[in-house]
Amino acid sequence: MSREIQEFVKSELNKNYRKSFIYALSLHVSAFLKRNENETVEKPANNLVKDFVRSHPKELKAARLVAQKIEERLQVIIPPSEVDYLTMLITSLNQAESAKESIGIVVACHGNSTASSMVDVINTLLGSQNIYAYDMILEQSPSEAYDIIKELVKTANKGHGVLLLTDMGSLTTFGKRIEEELGVETRTHEMVSTPILLEAARKTQLPNQDLDTIAEELKRFNGYSLTPPERLIKTRIDTEKKPVIIAVCASGKGAAQIIKEQLIQLMKTRLDDDIEIITCGVREAKAVVVDIKKTHHIVATVGVSPITEDIPHLSLEQVLSPHADKLLNEIIDNSHLHDTELLSTLDQETCQKFLGEHYTFINPQKMIYPLWHFMETIEQIGHLHSSNSFKLNMILHLAGTIERTLQRQPLATDEALQDYPKNNPLISAIDRELNDLESQLNLSIAKSERLYIYEIYLTNDHTFTKEEALE
Repeated sequence: MSREIQEFVKSELNKNYRKSFIYALSLHVSAFLKRNENETVEKPANNLVKDFVRSHPKELKAARLVAQKIEERLQVIIPPSEVDYLTMLITSLNQAESAKESIGIVVACHGNSTASSMVDVINTLLGSQNIYAYDMILEQSPSEAYDIIKELVKTANKGHGVLLLTDMGSLTTFGKRIEEELGVETRTHEMVSTPILLEAARKTQLPNQDLDTIAEELKRFNGYSLTPPERLIKTRIDTEKKPVIIAVCASGKGAAQIIKEQLIQLMKTRLDDDIEIITCGVREAKAVVVDIKKTHHIVATVGVSPITEDIPHLSLEQVLSPHADKLLNEIIDNSHLHDTELLSTLDQETCQKFLGEHYTFINPQKMIYPLWHFMETIEQIGHLHSSNSFKLNMILHLAGTIERTLQRQPLATDEALQDYPKNNPLISAIDRELNDLESQLNLSIAKSERLYIYEIYLTNDHTFTKEEALE
């Protein structure tokens, strides 16, 4: 349909259009249909938009005819505000110079090519000229990153402000300071993804757009794909009870808290979903599920292994992966989620990245080797074949143990935890390695912390069972 409309507009206005016309129009229509499905509409056009539309009567006439074609083909009603935006889209795609005065976009992400890869995709699809990328390598300090991003904002600003699209961490805090130092209006959007960047690029290509409006619309943006009707019906039935996600780790206070923080960030783009996130320890998890089911709809559990087969489950590395937003959306929208691990291999660099993102008082570069050595040694001694999810959980839990020890805030002893016999070979190996860690780091790990580490290993499906350990 987009190609047909392109030919119609080209003939109607006797103008040539950019190669990105088909893709830009497809995105525009998809975004409208998604809003229509969710029963949300674009805000009425402001006076600047209306003035612009009135000054382009030929394009407005073409837009009305295009809207009529879309209504007939897709059996939807196009409101006047959408016709205004179609007019702007048709006009902007003919004016190559419009990008020179558009709102700037700076994309800043952790990794060697995360941001630049996304920007390359969008530039290829839409031919954007207002987007700048910054890839923050793990070894770079926040102060160095700030100076570089500040210069990019200065370059990107053409007098209408700059959108700062970031993934997480310190990168999300730079906007206000840059605005104060440069006098350039900035709006920050966290958890950037390719669809978010695509939508931002599409909107900034439209003439007479203002920074605040685009920033607010990005918060409400929920993708381009439509939800099948049967899934919408099922979702409404299932969510009559208040929805909840349960994050599980050994204590309910370590990795589970990291999971909770990550989920909160991921769900910022789903403003219409009031999903509560609770944490619990693995020991009481089944009882918690039974109790919560009485009053809540359990959307998913998140942790090392599933609690029950009838509830969707995300593993720890899935929640921390670059695809986490897509996977979470699939579960919330009741899509089928393939039961596969996202990390085919787990290396020190990946774990170091996660440590840097989620812990404050430890140095990831210095800490990764002793933590990795601990985990690998226990795997070898115990002849274990643990999943990547379990290994990542163990690294994060150990890091949390050390951070709590440094802060003198160890986990409280749980009376339900058993003091496993010291003659168990796995317990002995864990104790030896923990003693080595204490010597290397010049600290003393509390008994309660040791009990939780025993518990993690001895209740993991890929290691000894608890009964075997107690024999």
